[in-house]
Amino acid sequence: MSSRKTAQPHRTFFGQVCHIFSFGDRQGLRSLSKFDPRYRGRYEGGVRERDTGYHQGTVWPWLMGGFITAYVKVNKGSAEARNQAHAWLEGFHDHLATGGLGHVSEITDAEAPHEARGCIAQAWSVAELLRAAVEDVYQMRSQAKSVAASQGDGVLNGVLAPR
Repeated sequence: MSSRKTAQPHRTFFGQVCHIFSFGDRQGLRSLSKFDPRYRGRYEGGVRERDTGYHQGTVWPWLMGGFITAYVKVNKGSAEARNQAHAWLEGFHDHLATGGLGHVSEITDAEAPHEARGCIAQAWSVAELLRAAVEDVYQMRSQAKSVAASQGDGVLNGVLAPR
């Protein structure tokens, strides 16, 4: 079997993930397929409505970190894969300037206008995006600690800035 044929199922898999759990406003993956009958595109209403809808389509920014890692690894760290991952991370650029300045929200609505919801500064959302940028997009695994130490609080904006 050629390497081309073995790579194809991975591309198909990622295509299906992108289609089924699509990126909403490019700020994370939906927690449930928009094709599922239980899907809810907005996290709103009273406490009961919000609690029962929390994992029914809500977009979670932190899920992008693992998705990007897997995407880059499946594509063998190619420049094309890293550029695509960078483009996905750029989707967060405007979000960093709204809500909690320099932060990423806990969740967002899956449907337009993709309102940020939950807490305005979610540590694991920021951490996963930063980790994916440093390790997978910029391939700085061995340098990650020194970069973080030398840049301090400005590291996220520096890493996610346009090339």
